This record gives sequence, structure tokens and C-alpha cells, in this order.
Amino acid sequence: KVTMHEVKAVLTLLRTEEGGRATAIASGYRPSFYIGDLQTDGAIELLGVDQQSPGQTMNVRIRLLHPENFGKALVVGVAFDAREGTKTIGSGKITEV
Repeated sequence: KVTMHEVKAVLTLLRTEEGGRATAIASGYRPSFYIGDLQTDGAIELLGVDQQSPGQTMNVRIRLLHPENFGKALVVGVAFDAREGTKTIGSGKITEV
């Protein structure tokens, strides 16, 4: 079950050679999330694993800091990017709102 500020998603981290991170992420990792030009920060909770390495795809819960920034764009099936500053480190698709 997700709260109003949470979504579930499938997240794929870019491989290091694709411009992604050099190290794995763990629950609590806080990138910025973008749907088109809309942006908010949030925290990732990995579901069922301790860490996610570059190049891996997994299910995550994302706690969005300002979900209202996404407005009507925050729907099941919408694609998003995860970024560290200006660097895109992964992409995903929302599976539950």
C-alpha cells in the first residue's frame, strides 16, 4: 500500500559506461525525479534487496517530497528519469499510485 506521497515503480539504473553511477544505491538514496520538465526530490526504498547496482532493474517505492509538482502527470504507466544534479542516472515507470 502506498500513501499520497508515495508511488511504486520499476527503476533501471544506467550502467556506469552509459553515464550512470559508479556505485550501487541503497534504500534512502535521494535523487531528483523528472516527468518531462516537472521535477521533485524524493527517497528510494528498494523492495526485497539491500542494494541496486548500475545496470540493474528492480521494484522500488519512491517517497516524493512534492508530488503536487507532477499534478495530473503522476499516473500509472508514466515514465520518469532519476537524476543527480544534471546527470541522468536511471529511468523508470510508475506501477502504482
